[in-house]
Amino acid sequence: MRNGSADGFTLIETLVAVALLAGLAAGLARVVVVARRAVSIGAADSVATMAATQKLEELRSLEWSFDSRSGERVTDTTTDLAQPGSRGGGVGLRPSPAGAMEAALPGYVDYLDAGGGWIGTGAEPPAGTAYIRRWAVATHESNQDLLVLQVAVIDRRISSAEPSRAVRPHDPGVLWIATLRARAP
Repeated sequence: MRNGSADGFTLIETLVAVALLAGLAAGLARVVVVARRAVSIGAADSVATMAATQKLEELRSLEWSFDSRSGERVTDTTTDLAQPGSRGGGVGLRPSPAGAMEAALPGYVDYLDAGGGWIGTGAEPPAGTAYIRRWAVATHESNQDLLVLQVAVIDRRISSAEPSRAVRPHDPGVLWIATLRARAP
């Protein structure tokens, strides 16, 4: 007979310990799942941010200035930014048609793979499209020498947006950036 001293674990103590460990393991598994999802979303956000910033920089690199001799306005209206590498035959900094941010309009849309690499342009996204990138160019309503540049990157894996569906800046899976650019002297 025992004197109140414990020489080992009882069955109840063992079951309680196993239940506690199982609860901790389940909680830890949930944390791992949530952390994995957060990392995946963070990676997608990084790709979208890089893609939007890259297009904005391409738009900002186009000629938008005054001729130093004549004082006349100079605007690039021929660079094709819907294709990789700057080349002619595009719309440059021409004001985009109404709805450029709401639909896949020629000259104002391209498609990217999951890593942010360019895979095509046109009205319909090619196979493998993970991101739809749209942009718009407009002169400011109060100053024709001030451009409003907007870029939206739509993550098709998060957003329910189809290529032809309008998106808004705060829709899930949509990264939207805009800036103003003054005509250079």
